[in-house]
Amino acid sequence: MLTELETDQSGASPFRFRGIIEGFYGRPWAWTERHSTLDFMAREGLNTYLYAPKNEPLHRNRWREPYLPEDWARFARLHEHGARLGIDVVFGLSPLEFHYGDPDDLRVLLEKLHAARAVGYRSFCLLLDDMPDTLRHEDDRRRFGALADAQAWLLRRLLPDVPGDLWFVPTEYHGTGTSAYLTRLGEASPPRVRMFWTGPQTVSRTIGASDLTGVNAALRRRVVLWDNYPVNDLDMRFRLHLGPYEGRAADLARACDGVLAAGGLQPHAHRIPLATFAAFLRAPDAYDPDAQ
Repeated sequence: MLTELETDQSGASPFRFRGIIEGFYGRPWAWTERHSTLDFMAREGLNTYLYAPKNEPLHRNRWREPYLPEDWARFARLHEHGARLGIDVVFGLSPLEFHYGDPDDLRVLLEKLHAARAVGYRSFCLLLDDMPDTLRHEDDRRRFGALADAQAWLLRRLLPDVPGDLWFVPTEYHGTGTSAYLTRLGEASPPRVRMFWTGPQTVSRTIGASDLTGVNAALRRRVVLWDNYPVNDLDMRFRLHLGPYEGRAADLARACDGVLAAGGLQPHAHRIPLATFAAFLRAPDAYDPDAQ
């Protein structure tokens, strides 16, 4: 479903969603860096920005704690800036150790979603990556049996409160895409939910349409690529990653609804590879990384 914010600034791009993710481990970007990233995105024809910095405490590790009014004022300004540029700023929530059977956990999650809506946000992302692949609580195991069923229940519960797009990062987010977890997740999750996938590996050297056949079939929808380049967190934190975007086949547009590139620890320097990423998205058939 297109949101009212989406405009195809690139004209002929075959990718519906084209954007940047702030989703790395390490020092989150400053608010000024986020705003300048939106300006860069508008110049390059990108239309989706995901706010999901792993080490922003109230986003993940301490997600049950509320943001302060001054925090929401900053979020409001970011969303307003994106709206002026035709960019959908997506508000991410990563509820670490979420207890599906605890009404208070669901209440807190919905309260944050509603607070983001109150300052203008329409699209949201639930991120359950880099978390245990089994249910932690006995009551959750009795009620749901499998992790995929619990996560699908949560997506169904959140969806009516999301006026725009609801995005999801599953606990399994790379590989062949043919696991029992992904198959059940696809069966039980609402078709409207958009699912992220990083490709054959967490950091994939090459990705083509054939690499997405299994996961698209299992999830019963075309995924959106969360492309882990030029991100340089964790073991990659001493690598700057300034080379051009490469290793992505032109036929990707046949198999996915879009590509969002994961930015890294140096937001200004990474605009060099991200500019080549945007060039690929505008015209994948004509793209030549050596000419960038």
